[in-house]
Amino acid sequence: MELVVFFFLSWLVISIFTVLNKELDIVKSTFIFLIILFINIHFSWIINDELKLITIQEKWLPYTAYLFNRNIIIPIIVLLHLNLFLKKRSLTKKAITLLSSVLILLIISFISIRLNISEFKKWTFWFEGIYYLCLNLIALFSFTLFNRTSKEVSRYR
Repeated sequence: MELVVFFFLSWLVISIFTVLNKELDIVKSTFIFLIILFINIHFSWIINDELKLITIQEKWLPYTAYLFNRNIIIPIIVLLHLNLFLKKRSLTKKAITLLSSVLILLIISFISIRLNISEFKKWTFWFEGIYYLCLNLIALFSFTLFNRTSKEVSRYR
């Protein structure tokens, strides 16, 4: 059951990202995706395996669902947030897109817990929300850094 749910969520998120009118081109999207993927993999490794704050199921179906979440769903939702964030002009709409992205990611974490894919030991939804907020802010920071660097490089050509 858990694999079906997370496969569907992965498919849904990828479809929405594909259909969405994107502000970011393919190079910027790939750069942001890889940064978020790198951070997410390493953060989850530290939290799950080293500190043992979250326990992940060892069976292959729940673990595959966990990998769908970690490697596909979270980075693409952050990319969706960034694309929507860049389209908005007012600060309140930008804040709403940021908070809705964090809320969607928290709902997916809740689904993961309800389906017994993961279990919080010394971890809470507040920590998870702070992490997702930081992940979205890192994506925004990476985008601005990439834009500044590409403008500097094009200026010297």
